[in-house]
Order: sequence, then C-alpha cells, then structure tokens
Amino acid sequence: MNVAVVPDILKERWGNSPDHFYAKPQRLYLSVLWWYVHFAWGGDEKSTYALLVSPNMNTDVIQGIVERPGRLGTYVEVMRKILFYYGCLKPEVIRSRQNGRQQDVFRSVMTLNTARLKTTDPDFYRHGPKSYAYDLFLELGFTKYDFTQKKRSSA
Repeated sequence: MNVAVVPDILKERWGNSPDHFYAKPQRLYLSVLWWYVHFAWGGDEKSTYALLVSPNMNTDVIQGIVERPGRLGTYVEVMRKILFYYGCLKPEVIRSRQNGRQQDVFRSVMTLNTARLKTTDPDFYRHGPKSYAYDLFLELGFTKYDFTQKKRSSA
C-alpha cells in the first residue's frame, strides 16, 4: 500500500512536490495514520470516528501526536485523553486563542505534557490519565466552559 497506493494519493494532494516524494525523509504514511487512529480510540468505532472528524483535528495534530514520543516511549492513555480533550474544545475557543493558529494550542498542550512527564506520573492522579490530561488544559488557562458539554461529561 505504501508503494502502490499512497504515492497516488500524495500526488493528488500535493502534485509533483519533491518534498513529499524524495527531498525530505520519507514517512510511512499508513503507519502514521494507524497510530493516529490508535491514539484517538474512544472505546468504540462511533466515538473514535466522532473524534477523528472533529473540526479541531488536522494534519498538525496528527504530526504532533504521532511524532512526539517521550523519553520512555509513548504513554498511550495520556495521548488518548489529550486528543479527546482537544477534540472537545469548542472550535471558537481555539480560534480565539493565539490569533486563530490552531496548531499553537495543540503544540502548547503537547509541550507542557512533555515537560510535566519528566517529573509526574499520570497514574498517580486521582483519576489517572483522564484528570492528568484535563489538568494540562486547565494549566494553559482553559476552563470547563471551553469544552463541549456533551463530550466533556462523557470523558
């Protein structure tokens, strides 16, 4: 698939861009997408699909979540909860932050997570990775009102 199908998709999206074919290091696009879906897994196909098609998700989020392993690897449950809460942020809240540059909000959360994981174990939080991830957003100045009511209550 990486040899026969993905190049056609890349060409359709980017044209004959050297950066996407040979000038930059190649990515295994299917494995990146697999990991992205794995991190977005919400327990069933319906909730996972809802998160993946959230208006907050884009290629910057895919890159930020898949290409940022920690020193000791990737903490899958933390990544799932970060994606969940980011997907639950109201799009207008994201647009109003950082001059509407959506990737900056996500990058800020991921940077804080990387720094915090050096001294904090999410399993020691009262509700584990769920409250750990939520606290990352609170520390960046988000409030419970910045999240969609329906999704916030189902976390």
